[in-house]
Amino acid sequence: MNYSKENKFAILVTGLQRGGAEKVSSTIFNNLHNKNVYLITFLKLSSLDYKLHDYSKVLVIDNFKKKSKLIRFILDIFDLIKVIKAHKFKAIISLLPNSNIRLLITSFFIRIKTIISVRNDPKEFKSKNTFYYLLTYVLYRFASVIVYQNKYQMNFYRFSYVNRVIIPNPVSIPKNNNFKVNDKIRNIIFIGRLEHQKNPKFLIDVLIILLSFIKIKLHIFGEGTLKSNLILYVKNLKLQNNVIFHSETKNVISKLQKFDLFTFPSNYEGFPNVLIEAMSVGCPIITTPFSGGFLEDYGIHKENLFISSFDSKDYAYSILNYLNDSSLRKRISQNSRRFSLRFSESKISYKWLSLLKK
Repeated sequence: MNYSKENKFAILVTGLQRGGAEKVSSTIFNNLHNKNVYLITFLKLSSLDYKLHDYSKVLVIDNFKKKSKLIRFILDIFDLIKVIKAHKFKAIISLLPNSNIRLLITSFFIRIKTIISVRNDPKEFKSKNTFYYLLTYVLYRFASVIVYQNKYQMNFYRFSYVNRVIIPNPVSIPKNNNFKVNDKIRNIIFIGRLEHQKNPKFLIDVLIILLSFIKIKLHIFGEGTLKSNLILYVKNLKLQNNVIFHSETKNVISKLQKFDLFTFPSNYEGFPNVLIEAMSVGCPIITTPFSGGFLEDYGIHKENLFISSFDSKDYAYSILNYLNDSSLRKRISQNSRRFSLRFSESKISYKWLSLLKK
């Protein structure tokens, strides 16, 4: 396809409620809205959790009040066709399975360049969402381009005849960073959804071991289905003074700047935004060797990230070793800041724009 300056492009997202793909969608839009890039969402603007720079380029398809999911799905397809025709979009990006499926079915009825994204660990997606996985496996082969976050995802979906590229997530790099590595670690932080994937209970077990050696507090920021059970678990252990629960935060960078250590105990990840945000701040990090390909594909090693294990004792001792070596924390802090620059919003958004226009 040949594109002129007047060509219009769009980002399709099911909604912009809090989540990794939703945050990436809003970030790309905010960086490209002045490049004839629009945003199409299936939820009302009042349901959006992320601020957008140009609401005049946000198009809403609202069939959410329909009780039948099937009727809602069919109406979404018809309305999406109308929107594409009305605005004469040449290419559309989609970052989530729900919107990927809608976009690809729509492409059967109208000519459009479809750029879809595979995120997270596809093995976990397959085991937890078998029907959706089978549907995506059938439909994804019809995409114009599939964007992966790492080689692990690319090798899982073996669509060799589809144009495939790897683009990491964009991350906001703080301009005014006043973070200083403390000689002592007294307050550690976890930020994330309180779900199995993020493995938050593991940190409470780690804290129990740490309290035998040092006085320390764990601050947990996030919401999720595990929260009530975690609060009860802490109460039964009488650790209310050491484990403090907070609601989810919109100001991740500012929160990271206030704590001594960021803990990342995930079981699996596609591209962990908050991990890179912590690196951009320079906040010392200890992570588990989570699956999903990120650690291997992006050259993560002991000089820019402290990787422990899934054993709570090992993880606790890693924190203690980290605590006793301030020079190590400072060196990793400096290295991680430099490492994070490759994921700046402007650099990654330009890659998406190039893909739209290619």
